[in-house]
Amino acid sequence: MSTAPLTKRIPTIKEISAEASKLELHTHIALKIYLRTISSVLRQAEQYKLEQDVLNAFKFYMKFAVITLDKLPAHPEYNKPESKKMIADLKRQADKVLTEMAILKPKLEHMREEQMRAELEATKRAHRKEAEERARRQKEARILDHTQQADQMSARRVEEWSLINQMNKLRTEKENYSEYSSNNLSSKRNAPGATTKVEYPTVSLRNESDGYSYTGLNDRPSPFTPPALPPVPPELVAPPPSKSPPAIPPKLPHDVEDADVFVPRLPPKVPHGPPKPPKLENYTMDDKNTISAATLQVKPEIQVDGKIEDGYVEEVDYKAYTEGGEGLRTIYLPSKLTREFLKIAAKNTKNNLETLGILVGTLSHNSFCITSLIIPKQTATSDSCNMINEEELLECVNPNELTLGWIHTHPTQTCFMSSIDLHTHSSYQWGIPEAIAIVCAPKYNDIRIFRLSNPPGLQAVIKCTKRGFHPHAEDELFVDISKNGHVINKNLDLRIADLR
Repeated sequence: MSTAPLTKRIPTIKEISAEASKLELHTHIALKIYLRTISSVLRQAEQYKLEQDVLNAFKFYMKFAVITLDKLPAHPEYNKPESKKMIADLKRQADKVLTEMAILKPKLEHMREEQMRAELEATKRAHRKEAEERARRQKEARILDHTQQADQMSARRVEEWSLINQMNKLRTEKENYSEYSSNNLSSKRNAPGATTKVEYPTVSLRNESDGYSYTGLNDRPSPFTPPALPPVPPELVAPPPSKSPPAIPPKLPHDVEDADVFVPRLPPKVPHGPPKPPKLENYTMDDKNTISAATLQVKPEIQVDGKIEDGYVEEVDYKAYTEGGEGLRTIYLPSKLTREFLKIAAKNTKNNLETLGILVGTLSHNSFCITSLIIPKQTATSDSCNMINEEELLECVNPNELTLGWIHTHPTQTCFMSSIDLHTHSSYQWGIPEAIAIVCAPKYNDIRIFRLSNPPGLQAVIKCTKRGFHPHAEDELFVDISKNGHVINKNLDLRIADLR
């Protein structure tokens, strides 16, 4: 069995059953149309089983079983004699389907258990990663706080060292000044030719006009001497100057450490500076000094990397979705199909008659590929066409092929979906939501691709019991998907069968 990473959520058996039970059966629709529809459902289930896509195989088997065993018995034509053989064949198919479901069920449950285990492990990893990230941020916040405190303490210590150096400098300058003054006076006294005689003004130069009395020489005060600085404690005496500056100031004594000045220790050396912390504006600090994201609620991203044995879940990259949000599987359309069909319909178009063809293709890994264009026996008017001898058409379809829609012309009208067209197409799209209707308007050289909106178009048309051309109360029953849809033109081979 092949394996693949499991990324798509696997529903429970109960959820799959509930989804299949949503299908509604309407008694005004012929039983043979439902039989054709559930036949395509069974073929899809078989293809998914062949591709080992356990989930989709089980889903389509469940859909087949619900329609066959629960829905169809309520149809008015179910117990009619002409339906007896078809119902007997259907019941035999249902028995085989139940057997296949019994085989797939434990595999699907095992896959779901493995997925839940992988999701749990992924959740645990995400929570561990989140806790590690929170612890890292807490650590960085503490480092930032300690760094700021250390910077403040270092700044205070530098100021204290500066104060000590200034005190030492003042003391040194005072000593140098005292020594210089003493040496200068001594040198002047001992200088050769120096005299101790001091000249004073004569009496005639004195101001005697006001009877001012001058003090004598012996009464003059001595030269001014600045007051002595208080003695510097011996502990603060700086060492003699040297040629190399001191690396670190001396440690303060205990009596200074006990003073108002607090001298912290040097912070540890950080070669490249402390790491720059992240922004913490989204966080608040609680009482335990831990960081908590009080207002930030981010769901951790879960990545499931578990692998499931004995099958897998196909991961589909849908290109388009229904109006209800359901993904539409891609349909690859041969580029030459419309051109070849218009050639076949040219005679009817000239005679103002519609022509229809059936689009048949295969399913492979959640994509459809139209491989055949079948022109069935039909009746036609200028504004309608109807298929006859449908059994002959079924014989022309290979066992692995599915009916993916239809194509028809509007000889004189534009491209649109009439009320009859809507009812015709609803039977195709009920079984395969991706089924398409191609409308060609040769007169206007226009080709469009349509599908019923879902909702409301598909549901409204299926419930409608009117016949012929009639209006519908609902709006926007169909959608033009010619450009933006799930259909992709591709250069593919095409088988053409004209049964007329």
